[in-house]
Amino acid sequence: MVKQKKEAEGVYFKMLEGKYDDQRVLIHDLRRHLTAIKGLAQEQGADSVVDYVTKIKELPALQNRIRYCKNPMLNVVLSRYEELCYERGIAFQVEVRDKEYDFIAPNDITALFGNLLENAVEAAQNTAEPYVELHVGSPAVTDLFLSLTNPCSHPPREDGRGGFLTRKLNKEQHGIGLKSVKAIVRKYDGTLNHEYDRETKLFNISVLLKDKV
Repeated sequence: MVKQKKEAEGVYFKMLEGKYDDQRVLIHDLRRHLTAIKGLAQEQGADSVVDYVTKIKELPALQNRIRYCKNPMLNVVLSRYEELCYERGIAFQVEVRDKEYDFIAPNDITALFGNLLENAVEAAQNTAEPYVELHVGSPAVTDLFLSLTNPCSHPPREDGRGGFLTRKLNKEQHGIGLKSVKAIVRKYDGTLNHEYDRETKLFNISVLLKDKV
């Protein structure tokens, strides 16, 4: 349990670090944009400035954050992966039933969704039409059910230790994410299922967590 908590905290702080880096990049880019606007105004006039500003306003970092549900931690995780998918040219399709899901500890929310989405993005980015499709609902009054689908060029291979083989450079970390997910599933008396369709080359993983109260 301690190891699982540390892994969840690692995912959480990794996302916070990513948020901080995003803000630094945004400030840096805004300075460049302001310089460019000044140059356009001096050389080409108002129309070119209007066109340039319109494009800047479409940047995802400047958009209003989507509120996916009543759970603040889940909103943070989903917002982070929405930005990551945009940066990598991956369509991010999310449907979340607007509930609090407060029976799940924040660190478990982070580890569960962070690890699953990380794996989905890694697999999808190497396909011709990359996308990640996530559905989150509640089959009972308080339970949580999620279904995550993404294209995958090759069938995922299990490593024999409860995880999947990875193409990540850091081989020492392979399988850890799925093991953490399985630990969370056990903690909430849940179930985990996954399947790969060789015809459509789609991978789906579904998780059910139960409120034991």
